[in-house]
Amino acid sequence: MSINLRRFLFSTKLRLAAWFAMLAIGGVSSFTPTGAVLAQIPGTAGPVSLGELFTGPGSPELKPDAEKNFRDAVRKTQAAWDALAPGQCPKPKITVTAPSGDDPLLQRALAAARRDTLKVLLGRDADKFLFVDNVAGTTGNVEIDTSVADAAPPTITVTPPSGTKVKNGQRLTISVTAAEPTNGWQAGVKQIQIEDLDRSTNLAPWDNPAPAPRPCGNTGLTQTIERSYVVPPDVPVARLKITARDYHNPQHVVLVEYPTGDWHGRIEWQILNPNSRLWGRLDLSFDHDGKGNLSGRMAGDSYVESPARGEFCGMTTQTPAKLSANLVGQYTPGRNTMSLRVADPRAEQGQFSMCAIGPGGGPLRMSGQPFGGSGPLGQTGLDQLLNSLTVQADGSVEASGEWPVAPAEAQSTLHLKLTLRKVRSELTARRTPSSRSAAPRR
Repeated sequence: MSINLRRFLFSTKLRLAAWFAMLAIGGVSSFTPTGAVLAQIPGTAGPVSLGELFTGPGSPELKPDAEKNFRDAVRKTQAAWDALAPGQCPKPKITVTAPSGDDPLLQRALAAARRDTLKVLLGRDADKFLFVDNVAGTTGNVEIDTSVADAAPPTITVTPPSGTKVKNGQRLTISVTAAEPTNGWQAGVKQIQIEDLDRSTNLAPWDNPAPAPRPCGNTGLTQTIERSYVVPPDVPVARLKITARDYHNPQHVVLVEYPTGDWHGRIEWQILNPNSRLWGRLDLSFDHDGKGNLSGRMAGDSYVESPARGEFCGMTTQTPAKLSANLVGQYTPGRNTMSLRVADPRAEQGQFSMCAIGPGGGPLRMSGQPFGGSGPLGQTGLDQLLNSLTVQADGSVEASGEWPVAPAEAQSTLHLKLTLRKVRSELTARRTPSSRSAAPRR
């Protein structure tokens, strides 16, 4: 070991001894905030560089004026932090850098010694800061960072939970709790929104009345709201989209589904041909009468698009077409197969827009053009998919495949993917014609 390194490590031991001695007698007094505070608030502030405070690249000794500069910076930082509510925020971070070198052991020891030197100056107030050693710097530097990043969105809990069986026309009280994570600094819940996907409406969003984050002890860290919701009369599966945002705008989105039958699921489908694509979804829900008979319905949307080619600019959906049908079938508990059959298929036209290159070279656009068709309804592929389904031990069903479409002007292929699962529980709340909304909790 070199003489300089021995001297350096010996100096470090002396400083540590002084540090523990001050702890034993109660330490130095806490700083009293004086002067102008740093205009730095968690979430908007950034690091403040104090530069090289030490006498040389390999020294833990402070420059003559460095102690005052460091104390002043810490006073201002601590005053700004304490004004928000002491002890409830993450700690400001002080990064102590030792320039990188050929001896990693020496660099780590140097950074630790510099850190301990600064801790001795702070006394018991050192516990109010998070000290970090950096041994990969290009120059020696001390940095105080009060920035806080809230990258974690609130969690969402919904009652009744997704998958609960309901009845068409039934009035539900939807309770949503949005909660910020318990670790790290959190800005607080800013907004909760409940969107009725079947009606394309919102159920009275909740907005935090605070115009800005309340970082420490924010009363909006957890928020519960209740809204009244009536299950639409004609849907197999009622769907709500729940969104919770915090003040830093990380958001969490969950899709809540309330089936109206003992089984519920979805068929995702698309019809591909060389010139266009039709695609969409069909939500399914059906009951078992206990005697082997199944009955229910399915409903969904159909979309159309066609890519640009030649003088044709393309085609896109404006309003999706609506598809629906009844379902009947057979299932015997204890067996691993069920069969379903489509009855009374119905389709309502949608609208699309398209364009072409006009005589002058510019686009000619046409909107509000009707399109329809039954999509997968009436196709042999759908009949074959539903005819023999394997039921897993947990009551779930999965099936998929592709079939030719007939009749078709161009060669077209129908792709189908089915997922089904049994309901988790049944809600027994009564139906009511009342439409009064529950008041939000503040």
